[in-house]
Parts: sequence; C-alpha cells; structure tokens
Amino acid sequence: MVIADSFKGKPVTKIGDGAFADCANLEHVTIPESVKIIAEDAFNSCPGLTSVNIPESVTSIGIRAFRACFSL
Repeated sequence: MVIADSFKGKPVTKIGDGAFADCANLEHVTIPESVKIIAEDAFNSCPGLTSVNIPESVTSIGIRAFRACFSL
C-alpha cells in the first residue's frame, strides 16, 4: 500500500493513532515524504506486514506504532 501524500488538497503530515491497526492483510507500506509523524499504535497488530518504507522526513514514531508486527 502506498499512502497518499495529500488528501482533499491538503498534505498528509501524520499517520494517526491506530490508523492501520489490526489490518491483518497489510503486507507493504510506503510512507510519503510529506509525513512527519507516525502516531501511537498506527500499525499495531498487523501480523502480515513485512516491509515499511519510512522516509527521512519522519521525526517522530509513537509507542507501539509497530507492536505485534511479527513479520517485520
């Protein structure tokens, strides 16, 4: 999955709390350069997640953001 860099004309700067939590079928994520924050539990319990492309623009990753992502 590729996360869009904008939504309704505004830049995506944060992946919110629990935004993709419990997405069992999620395997790959590409985060755009516009994102600065990956919040708490953003990808918590995504057991099928095998790769995440995190750009240098990310300055903060919340606690448990990738908890229970056993395939990472």
